[in-house]
Amino acid sequence: PGVTALPTPVFTEEDYAPLKPAERPRAIVPEWMGRVGEVLSKAGQLGWTCTVGSQPWWLYVAEAGLESAAAMRFKHDGQVRIGHRTLDDPNDMLVGFPSHDPDAQSLHMRFRYDEDDPRQMCELLVLSRTGRAQLGFLVRDATEAFLMLRMVSVPLPPALRRAMRDKALRQLDTMTGGDLRKLADLVAPEPGIRPTADEATEERELFDDGLFPREDTLF
Repeated sequence: PGVTALPTPVFTEEDYAPLKPAERPRAIVPEWMGRVGEVLSKAGQLGWTCTVGSQPWWLYVAEAGLESAAAMRFKHDGQVRIGHRTLDDPNDMLVGFPSHDPDAQSLHMRFRYDEDDPRQMCELLVLSRTGRAQLGFLVRDATEAFLMLRMVSVPLPPALRRAMRDKALRQLDTMTGGDLRKLADLVAPEPGIRPTADEATEERELFDDGLFPREDTLF
């Protein structure tokens, strides 16, 4: 049977469709996301992957100029190009415009899930199930703070989703020998590690600042 996509009700770029680009919100991102932006800004075309609740997220820092302008046009006609070397490597993707688009050379984003990391293979499995990732473009303002330029939902083709699922299950089976208890041990937090007061405050702000509204996030 085919894989049925789960609902992903975190707000998307489509929610801003009636607004002109200049009217779309450019919220200052949470501190943790700014730290991710600092790392990504030194990583070239490499993006960042994570899962918030059951919603896969990709983050990408767009440089000022052609790249940020292209980010504003990304998926303007609903079309997205997702490339990978073979279906054996669905965890390592290049995402951008279709080859015929004028901005095809202006924006190339790479998103990679580490095949040797059990957590990331679990996230790849979630991505294969949801069938789409929420892509957030980060930019710097005049004060060097990171802003959310825009967000857009990126759908995945069925063949890629199946390949992701097969890859994730194959890797997790190799890591655990098919024993779910071993998987639980692999992804469990290290004993004795508790979030600091600052981290707990930051987690609350993650949801309270509106980027990830609690009522709109699946848990």
